[in-house]
Amino acid sequence: MKNSIFKSIILIACIVFPCVLFAQSEKNTSKQQLNLQKRIDGKWQMCNADSTINIINGMTSYKIYSKGNYSHIKVIEESNSIALSIWGNYSLNNDVYDESPMYVTPNISSVSGNHFHFKLKIDGDYLVIKGINNGFNELWKRVN
Repeated sequence: MKNSIFKSIILIACIVFPCVLFAQSEKNTSKQQLNLQKRIDGKWQMCNADSTINIINGMTSYKIYSKGNYSHIKVIEESNSIALSIWGNYSLNNDVYDESPMYVTPNISSVSGNHFHFKLKIDGDYLVIKGINNGFNELWKRVN
């Protein structure tokens, strides 16, 4: 009798313990996702590999993130005008970042409705985005 009770306890422990570990892991992953979400929110300016601001033909790019939405704006510094604009949704799954552009300026209409996948890393005030099956590799610096 004692032997069957002991086996039952062992069997229950073998079932319950992994479930508890999985639930804790899911809880930690959710906290990490929320932390990453909070860290990415804000305004970022595109940089060159040497961390200097990327200005090409008088234009520079900004990304603004807020609660699952993003906008990418390329501005013409001299005239304070917008050369390009993208607005859409993004999602995070650990270090994989997905962009889904929904609204774009006509000069880049081909990206609307597509989905782009990236590896994402935040290092201090820098956001590193490396394309997964696309050629986008970007460095962004947080700006106030």
